[in-house]
Amino acid sequence: MKNISLSFYWPIACIYIGAGVLAFVTRYVYSDATMMSLYMGFVLVLFGLLKLRDVKGFVKSFRMYDPIAGRSRMYAYSYPYIEILLGVLFIFELFIFVISIITIAIYAATLFGAVQSIHAKKNLTCACIGSTFSLPLSHVSTAESVAMIAMCLYMIAGMTMV
Repeated sequence: MKNISLSFYWPIACIYIGAGVLAFVTRYVYSDATMMSLYMGFVLVLFGLLKLRDVKGFVKSFRMYDPIAGRSRMYAYSYPYIEILLGVLFIFELFIFVISIITIAIYAATLFGAVQSIHAKKNLTCACIGSTFSLPLSHVSTAESVAMIAMCLYMIAGMTMV
């Protein structure tokens, strides 16, 4: 894998920053919503929408490293829609515990496959933002999955402490 600077990953950074701004602004409009749930929701919806620009390209890349997508073409094709649905549920704060568990499971599988592929030094394209941008599967990709899992765990922990 060639050495690429972090500036190469600007599309992912823009999504996280944009979702943060949306969550921050929305938090003041709808004071009963939690910032983390909004943030997760906006990130998932934005990621899902980018994947829909070229579903076939996304599926081709995603199936190369995600263990579930590698076994199920239907799962790979439905993934952007699942991501958008989860995002909408996070935004509206519906079934937070259940969708957090589902999101953790989905991102854990992707993280597992990505780590295996990186360790095997496979030169693959990250499907995290679809095929619009050609980003290599790297430790930045794994950090994204870890961040999503951590946010879900944070929300679950917050629910159990109330």
